[in-house]
Amino acid sequence: MSSIVKLSTDPDEDRLYPSEDREPVGETDWHMMALIWLREALEDHFAGREDVKVASDMFLYYVEGDPSACKAPDVMVIPGVNKRLRRTFKTWVEKALPSAIIEIASERTWQEDIGDKCTLYAQLGVPDYFVFDPEGSYLRPPLQGFRRKGQKYVRLAVGAEGSLTSKELGLRLIAEGPMLRLIDPQTGQPIPTRKERIDALAAEVARLQAAKSKRKGKKR
Repeated sequence: MSSIVKLSTDPDEDRLYPSEDREPVGETDWHMMALIWLREALEDHFAGREDVKVASDMFLYYVEGDPSACKAPDVMVIPGVNKRLRRTFKTWVEKALPSAIIEIASERTWQEDIGDKCTLYAQLGVPDYFVFDPEGSYLRPPLQGFRRKGQKYVRLAVGAEGSLTSKELGLRLIAEGPMLRLIDPQTGQPIPTRKERIDALAAEVARLQAAKSKRKGKKR
C-alpha cells in the first residue's frame, strides 16, 4: 500500500541550511544520463531495503552550525536511514554517513573530484568513494575507486575489464561507455536499466503472443 510522505520543514532551519545555492549549473548529456542511470540502478537494487537511502545532488551538511561545510555529491548511498523525502541531509540529525559516494566527473569538476573531495570524504569517514568519467576525456582510467583505510583513501585494485568492487554496496562497478554499469557479484549478472527492463518485458510479451498464435494455427 502506498502512502503520501508528509514533509515537515522548519523555515528557520531551511534558511540556515538551504537546499539549493541558486547558482546556475550546466551539465552535459553524458553527465546527466550517467547520473540518472546510476541512481535508478541503485534504487532498483536497494528497492527491498527500507533502511537504505539513495540520493543525488542533495546538499550533505556535515558540521552543525556551519552551513558552508557542505557538498552535493552526484550520488550517495546512505544505510541506516529511511527512504523519506528530504530537502537536505544533515549528518548530526540523521546520525548517519553515506557508505559510498560516486561523483560523475566533468570538465568543470574532475580535478576537485579526485582532489579536495577525495580528501574530504575520507576525513568524514565515507568508506567507499568512486569517480566516473562518462566522456572518457578527463580520467585514465575513466573509473577510479578508493577504500578508506585509517583517515585516508587507498586506490582499489582493478579487476577484470577494469571493474572495481564496492564492499559497502556489495556490487561490482564497470565503465560501459557513458554508463557506469553495476554487476551483482553473486550472480555475475548486470543490474539492467529501467529501459532494459521494459524492453525485456516487451520482448517476452511478444514471444508469448507469437507462441500462442502458433499454437492456435496448429489447431486449425
